[in-house]
Amino acid sequence: MHTHQLRRVYWLGGSPCAGKSTVSEMIAEQLGWQVYHCDDWDEVHRARADVVKHPTFHAVTKLRGDALWLRPVEEQLATEIRFHGEQLALVLEDLPQILATDERPLLVEGSAPLPHLLMPLLPNRHHAFWLIPTETFQRYYYAQRPWVPGQLATTSNPAQAFENWMQRDAAFARWLEGQVAHDNLEWWQVDGTISIEETAELVTKHFCPMLPNAPV
Repeated sequence: MHTHQLRRVYWLGGSPCAGKSTVSEMIAEQLGWQVYHCDDWDEVHRARADVVKHPTFHAVTKLRGDALWLRPVEEQLATEIRFHGEQLALVLEDLPQILATDERPLLVEGSAPLPHLLMPLLPNRHHAFWLIPTETFQRYYYAQRPWVPGQLATTSNPAQAFENWMQRDAAFARWLEGQVAHDNLEWWQVDGTISIEETAELVTKHFCPMLPNAPV
């Protein structure tokens, strides 16, 4: 991608169950931006993933049941990091065409924006923000998602699969915290102490500190 194109791209990253999708939609509505939800492109990326260029993405998207959820947590975490790194590469391939057909700023939301890979692409620190939930918050809201039991039902031990899943995402959250701290990037720990509206205001203020009507 050209540097001038990246000046219109903003990134909202973080670990799962942090409210990224909702916050990104609220920001886009307020500012009139486009939104790119990484998860919405999953099928497109599955079809395009190359076994050589994206080996982890290619392999993980074919795993099901026990092979996916009953692996050791440490292995799942290492795979998750590689998976999102390759996902980010696929996302970056999509952006030029999107930016060419719509002149509005584009907010990319998902777990794919890994700090150590994104840092060299940022025009400045105001172009990226991470939402990272506490493990307590993550477990509470994951348990309420209606599609989770269906995922667990594909395994021979749903209780252990759910525990592995939660441990993996909690470990990914801790890894992200270390990455953003290392690069002095902005993030917020999502623990339920502020509302989703207040969270959106916080992120908006970071992206647009000079916006006249930005929250203070």
